[in-house]
Amino acid sequence: MNTDASPLPYFRLIFEQLERGNSTVEEAFGRHVHWGYWPEPAKAQIDLKSFSDASERLSSLLIDKARISSGDVVLDVGCGFGGTVGMINREYSELSLTGINIDPNQIERARSLIAPEATSGNTISFEVGDACDLQIAGSSQDVVLAVECIFHFPSRMKFLQEAFRVLKPGGKLVISDFVCYGPTLPLLGLLFLPYFRSARSVYGNCGEIVTESGYKRMSREAGFQRLEVTDITKETVPTYDFLNSVAEDFHFLEDSAQRINKFLRFISSAGMLRYLVVAFEK
Repeated sequence: MNTDASPLPYFRLIFEQLERGNSTVEEAFGRHVHWGYWPEPAKAQIDLKSFSDASERLSSLLIDKARISSGDVVLDVGCGFGGTVGMINREYSELSLTGINIDPNQIERARSLIAPEATSGNTISFEVGDACDLQIAGSSQDVVLAVECIFHFPSRMKFLQEAFRVLKPGGKLVISDFVCYGPTLPLLGLLFLPYFRSARSVYGNCGEIVTESGYKRMSREAGFQRLEVTDITKETVPTYDFLNSVAEDFHFLEDSAQRINKFLRFISSAGMLRYLVVAFEK
């Protein structure tokens, strides 16, 4: 495995720790590499098991929004280590499941971790692919998922157009994304300037700024008929506390990562940065 080829800094660091046998990183990010969801954030337990469970709950929320049915053809774009595909595989039957990611290392790990349940009747495939240039036939998918990854794609709009193309009529696209609150954009831009270098060094290129109104516009332009937005910012904020509470165990959460995570927690708690689950219907 060539971890240097992984395109995102935090994934390179995660792979390094996994190869060193870091049990904390294995439990926290061994299957899911995304934020957690706590239904009662004020009572959130900030520990490894609670975060692992919260990560599963976030994937479950998107899966529920997709309303998957037996016999569906499901595509998970930006599938990471295959955790969401694995959850769908455990919970549903007679599905065709495909995970796509641009990073061959992530696909290699997903293939090693996730296999069809013996009695499920599911088929599973993990493939290297570009979210903005899906090598998939049009009108072939019942559900497309993108869990906390669309901000890394070259263009959100291009991905929405590709998702629309590959979905069957009535098919559903469900994503989660970090979205700026429009009225606070000028202030947010000023506040972010001192943290830009730290953000890039940890999370890589996170693409263009988007607002909820921007998603509504892109949804119309891509051709989707219906848009449902769920704000789960408060329920995901404990993630930042978890990341900084285990900095020593993770080793790679150095000063720059802790600095940007504290800032992201601040702007999220202040309502300037929001974590949304967005469901589209063709």
